[in-house]
Amino acid sequence: MNKERKQIRRLLKTHISMFKGGSFPQYNFTVDELRHLFRKNRLRVVTVIGKPVFARLIPRNEVNTVLSDKRFFKELLRLETMFNSEPSIIGLSGHMEIVGRKM
Repeated sequence: MNKERKQIRRLLKTHISMFKGGSFPQYNFTVDELRHLFRKNRLRVVTVIGKPVFARLIPRNEVNTVLSDKRFFKELLRLETMFNSEPSIIGLSGHMEIVGRKM
């Protein structure tokens, strides 16, 4: 079994991943896990968003060039803010952000 398959199996089983070049493992929460943790700690979930959603699809070596186009940047930002709270997309984002309020 190659290294990538082992990493995928580990991620599926434990939610822990180690990215290329990373020096430490990270735990990958699901949206439901975060919501549960908030409720368990008496926090009302106000919002959950993914960030970035679409910008992360731009190849790394092209990001600076593509985003320096102000018109494109504004359009992309509009898309990000329109869809970053869409439940079917949040999990595809680079990061999740959850905001809660103490009950």
